[in-house]
Amino acid sequence: MGMCKNAGKTTVLNAILCAHSSEGLNVAITSIGRDGERVDIVTGTDKPPVFVKKGTFIATAEQLLSKADITQRIMDVTDVSTPLGRVVLVEALSDGFVELAGPSMTGELMDLIQRFYAMGADKVIIDGAVSRRSSAQPAICEAVILCTGASYCADRNKLIEDTDYVAELLTLKKSQRCGVIVSGELIDAVRSNVDSNVFCVCGALTDKMLRPLIESNYPQKTLELVVQDGSRVLASRSTYSKCLARGISLWVQNEMKLIFVTVNPRSATGEDMEGIGLIDALRQRINVPVYNVKED
Repeated sequence: MGMCKNAGKTTVLNAILCAHSSEGLNVAITSIGRDGERVDIVTGTDKPPVFVKKGTFIATAEQLLSKADITQRIMDVTDVSTPLGRVVLVEALSDGFVELAGPSMTGELMDLIQRFYAMGADKVIIDGAVSRRSSAQPAICEAVILCTGASYCADRNKLIEDTDYVAELLTLKKSQRCGVIVSGELIDAVRSNVDSNVFCVCGALTDKMLRPLIESNYPQKTLELVVQDGSRVLASRSTYSKCLARGISLWVQNEMKLIFVTVNPRSATGEDMEGIGLIDALRQRINVPVYNVKED
């Protein structure tokens, strides 16, 4: 998943595909957005294409099959529709470049993963979309890679703080306690259950839900809020910090596995943050490995 466009996500994807191919693994790939085009259709900037080796399984929109320069064998045609046509599963019969555009709904992704495994895939890689954390939830993915970079913003400190915040959400710890189920207003649930301090929030946790609790002087005790997983926390970094200051901690029912963070120190406009300690600063803040996508 990426913090922004031009974070180096495709570079990371290509490196992973190459590594797994050299190990003799059958890899399958798809994207919940669009990837592999040589010019970004939104920003107009150049992008690295997606390179696959012979034997790779690919799920992409049917209109993009003609853009691929691989010899391909159609394995399955799904009922999943995209703006570029139905999602088709193919096997690469030669090395080459492909463009990806796959399903975006959770149920569709889960079904696609099972189809990949039925075809003989050893590992499935999903290319995420900007600001779409839902595709990284544990129900879909066993592990997550977070890509960030100078294109996120020109403010080095904000880039570091926001990347650290997203990494923290992706590594929230599992709660060992059962709590009050919250399906309505959080503040009402807390006020109605004065003897409880653990609350399980159904769905997303947002600023709108948290602000009334933060701004009130009630209750004068610590609280544990439990969400399904880290992808369900949509609250801003500022609101999250205020929660911690008020003694409100966040937990999850299902832990996510963030295996590493990659950083592209160069922005799409040419600004380079490599010389101002960006990588080292992130390594000091984040408790998983951090790699420079341009060098490591």
